[in-house]
Amino acid sequence: MPGLNSTTTPITGDQVGAFPDGLNSPGVVSLDGSTTISKGMHKDRILTLDGAGAEYTQTLPDASGSGDVYNFIVGAVNTSNHIITTQTADALYGTIYANATGDTPDLGQPWPAGAGDTMTFNGTTTGGQAIGDKVQVIDMAKNKWMVIGFTTSSGAEATPFS
Repeated sequence: MPGLNSTTTPITGDQVGAFPDGLNSPGVVSLDGSTTISKGMHKDRILTLDGAGAEYTQTLPDASGSGDVYNFIVGAVNTSNHIITTQTADALYGTIYANATGDTPDLGQPWPAGAGDTMTFNGTTTGGQAIGDKVQVIDMAKNKWMVIGFTTSSGAEATPFS
């Protein structure tokens, strides 16, 4: 294969799970607790939010404008909160669209990020009510993450951003 060599080089830290040319291998990573998201283990993969019964926080790396993509999918509904947050100086931009099941008929509700730094999916009003709810986060510039997502919410729907 082009770009791969036959020598064996030990890998460490951010390289874990990466091919020698720096590209990530495909796959799904189960997040069943709080995690510091890293390029080597998480970029360009499906990241399933599988923890339930306690609040779990996924902390994104520093936004630098790398174009790295992180795909979070609800794998287990957690009424104690799935949280995705940024580093201190970073902000979120973009929109999450919620399927509001409390409406008749079910209606879509857009929630703009408003330069917040945290998304909270509580399994009801702020989304994350359905397995398969998805949020994609892209490192678009220094201190800026772009978000697009599709979630399911119920009751008196509220923004997932803070």
